Amino acid sequence: MSTVVTNSSADTVLLGQLCVAQPNATVTLVVQTTGTIVITSQVAVAVDHRNGNVDYWSIMHGRGPADCTGIPDAWVGNVPGSLATDVISVTASVQSSYRTGPGTFTFWLTGLENSAPPNTVSILRSTTVAVFYPDG
Repeated sequence: MSTVVTNSSADTVLLGQLCVAQPNATVTLVVQTTGTIVITSQVAVAVDHRNGNVDYWSIMHGRGPADCTGIPDAWVGNVPGSLATDVISVTASVQSSYRTGPGTFTFWLTGLENSAPPNTVSILRSTTVAVFYPDG
C-alpha cells in the first residue's frame, strides 16, 4: 500500500551561493519495506532582477538541510540579462525519486543561486508531496 505525506511552507528564504533549505519545507516518511519514494514540489520564487545581470538558480530535494547533491533532478532556472529591471515571479515543479529500504526518510527543499552578483532569488512558498510505492 502506498503512503502519502504532504507539507506546505510560506517561509521565505534568500538563496545564496551555498546550499540552503526553505524553512518548514520538509517531508518525512516511515516505510516498512523496499520501494521507491517520489517527491514533487510546486515552488514559487521571486527574482530581484537587474538589467544586464543574468540570474541562475537551482532548487531540488535534499536528504539534509544543506544537501544540494540533487542537481540532476533540480529545477534550474534563469532570467536573461536582457530583461528590464523588475521583481519577477516564477513557478515550477521539482520532482525526485529515491530507492529505499525500511526506515525513516526526511527530505528538504533546498537550493542555491549561481548568479553574480548573488542574493537575487528567494523561495517564497512551496507545496511538497512525497509518495512511497512499495515493490511488488
